[in-house]
Amino acid sequence: MKVDWGKIVTNALSTLVAAMFVGAFAIIWNGVMTFDDRIKETETGLMATIDVMSKNMELLSQEYNHLNNTINRLARKKYRDEETEKGIMDTVITQSSNFKKDNIKEQIDIRQQTIRKH
Repeated sequence: MKVDWGKIVTNALSTLVAAMFVGAFAIIWNGVMTFDDRIKETETGLMATIDVMSKNMELLSQEYNHLNNTINRLARKKYRDEETEKGIMDTVITQSSNFKKDNIKEQIDIRQQTIRKH
């Protein structure tokens, strides 16, 4: 029985090269799939942030208009009664306190969870 070492070495090297290509392809494929998952997660976060912030921007715009109207009314009417001015400022401060950073962050987190469920 004659052993052909040339064929054995050639087959072993061919198998090694093929295994390296398959391994490299598997690593690249895994990286691409992980990257896609990260993109989807980021997209979900951005969508939730946009939803919450656009609603808050509408509220802020309404508050701005309300405050602007109040300032214009105060400029037209020269209030001398301190209690009247205090009442107006208390109303403005109360309405402006609805916008807290933690409240917006909480709304974004809730929106992200809602988007993930769908």
